[in-house]
Amino acid sequence: MTFPVPLQQSLSKLSRVIDSLIPRHCLFCLEQTSGNNDLCPHCRTHIQHNKLACQRCALPLSTSDSSICGNCLSHQYYYNQVYSPFIYTDAIRYLIRQLKYHNKIHYAQTLARLFIQSSTQFQDFQLPEVLIPMPMHTQRLQQRGYNQALELARFFAAHFQLQLDYKSLLRTRPTLLQAGLNAKERQKNVKNAFNINKHAHISRLSGIQHIALIDDVMTTGSTLNEAAKILRQSGIKRVDAWIIARA
Repeated sequence: MTFPVPLQQSLSKLSRVIDSLIPRHCLFCLEQTSGNNDLCPHCRTHIQHNKLACQRCALPLSTSDSSICGNCLSHQYYYNQVYSPFIYTDAIRYLIRQLKYHNKIHYAQTLARLFIQSSTQFQDFQLPEVLIPMPMHTQRLQQRGYNQALELARFFAAHFQLQLDYKSLLRTRPTLLQAGLNAKERQKNVKNAFNINKHAHISRLSGIQHIALIDDVMTTGSTLNEAAKILRQSGIKRVDAWIIARA
């Protein structure tokens, strides 16, 4: 299903009106903030920016000797570009885990705003035609009650005035949690875990050339690469990823 852009704009305007009427307080120190920010300037300094990173997969680099990491130089991946403004350390990890595991769905807006504010610093940042949140299997979705990637994608779609499609890409089998698995185990865990919803493909992805996958954290990129492979095989020419934090 795709949310029409006019509806996204209306929801965004409503959100701004509510923000102007209700004062905000920092999620960490509880001090009142200005400009509808969820974090005060001091607490924002605890969020580590991913400034020195691989220009393709956004892996944090230890030196500036090369702009591309060893993995990207030696492997062929199905995704084109990863945009990830933060490193998965304490402050951002707390926000993501609260969103993901503790029902703090409103934290999605905070994280999306942080990404949007940092997106002006991305090199060659290209907006896609459609945003696709990384899908969850129905079994895990029933357990959690929501997909944090979809919640993030809603705010991105409204801000950038992009179409949001959460029906075309399906997670067709349950997988283990990737946390705790090594790189080879992660690849095996997500192999053949995605497919295209053929009914949605006819009306939603037909003719689309450029999409961006939305997710909260990227570690090895195995899940992203498997999803990107299916999308590329369906005819999508360019698959980027918007990730809040890079491990």
